[in-house]
Amino acid sequence: MRKAFAFAGITLLLPLGLVTLIGVGAASAAVVGTGSVTCTKTVGTIKFVPALKNNGVSPETTTVTVTVSGCKTTGSNIKTVTKGAAKATIKSANNSCTGLSQSKPVNLKITWTSSPAASPSTAKFTGYDPVVTPKLGFSLPGTTHTVTVVGSFPGSNGGTSTHATANTTLTAAQFGTKCKTGVSSMKIATGTSTLS
Repeated sequence: MRKAFAFAGITLLLPLGLVTLIGVGAASAAVVGTGSVTCTKTVGTIKFVPALKNNGVSPETTTVTVTVSGCKTTGSNIKTVTKGAAKATIKSANNSCTGLSQSKPVNLKITWTSSPAASPSTAKFTGYDPVVTPKLGFSLPGTTHTVTVVGSFPGSNGGTSTHATANTTLTAAQFGTKCKTGVSSMKIATGTSTLS
């Protein structure tokens, strides 16, 4: 009787094992997305440690975290892109508020939610232009700067046509007032981006 039960157990486990193996085999790895992608919505946060302030002299780290959505691909093996989660860390010699207007390199690492799954992208901007109206923001790359893309969505030229904008909720006057006591963060409310 025990042998019969043991045999029955084995016969039941075999199909389960096959199902497990089939499931593992069906899981596809992320692929490098070809072509380009454009996203029409950008929201996020810029954090400053230590806080920016007038005449700040301490070394400062800026962390940019954004989510892009409203995305559409062109000439790509990736059919749909739901969103992208992007992050960049920027080091500055000091935490003076005036330093925000001084262009710096930005390496933006982007993880995609897409179908099929696209591998991450890194957009390497050599610098940016500050925007002051109607709200404070940034245009990447700056007019005298360049960009390349490593990973997904490099377009046909290594990503050199890539561009992005990010606009905060603060006017220049509001930012100036906050600098008197310290600016620890800024919200990004709008923006667009194209990797191409």
